[in-house]
Amino acid sequence: MGGIEAGSGAAGAPAGAAPSRATTPSPGPKAWSWELSTDPVWEEAAEDLYYPAARWAAKGFRRVLDLGCGLGRNAVLFAERGFEVAAVDLSPLAVAKTEEKAAARGLSLKTAVCDMAALPFPDGAFDCLFAYHVVSHTDSAGIGGILAEMGRVVRPGGELYATFCSKESPSFASGRHPRLDDNTILKTEGPEVEIPHYYSDEASLRKVLAVAGFRVEKLRHTYDLFEDGFGCHYFALCSRP
Repeated sequence: MGGIEAGSGAAGAPAGAAPSRATTPSPGPKAWSWELSTDPVWEEAAEDLYYPAARWAAKGFRRVLDLGCGLGRNAVLFAERGFEVAAVDLSPLAVAKTEEKAAARGLSLKTAVCDMAALPFPDGAFDCLFAYHVVSHTDSAGIGGILAEMGRVVRPGGELYATFCSKESPSFASGRHPRLDDNTILKTEGPEVEIPHYYSDEASLRKVLAVAGFRVEKLRHTYDLFEDGFGCHYFALCSRP
């Protein structure tokens, strides 16, 4: 297993209430506080991974970047399926856990602690990029640069599979979180405390992807139902012309 040398980035409001707005600029990059996470879901491969993994294997893609790898749940599955995997995260703890998980399974992958806006890879280093519940951890000023950096490391002819927060989510519409800009809230509890979340609608999402050089091949909008509510996301499969 090889490490890549890189710098690390380092009660709800009433219905219809105006969202609160932060009085300070958006914070810089901040990692998930994985030591606060107790949900076992982050130890299991995402169910949405299997489609792109099968698609990319059929296309003969081999080099995959797991952006925002968390505890390694998706990186190890890619490696088990024969991909050459690089796994990166802003959290040193997450990267260490990913390395431990891979080593325990006898798998080889490369890792780095880095900011997704400054990836430590050359242009066109990957055939495909998997970004699951991570790209939205920014604000309106940052989303374009992050997507452009992702596009830089995916080779022409390669693909991206990424998720994005939807403005239909109660977490955005309820007004219970501080609003940093027209599209961004700041989470105030749990492992994501003080992490900005950028939310899209379909038109704005298609626009930022196009500006970054991606062509949308498939776009889904989901309602994820939980015992205590629901959340909404976009799932985008994009090609890199």
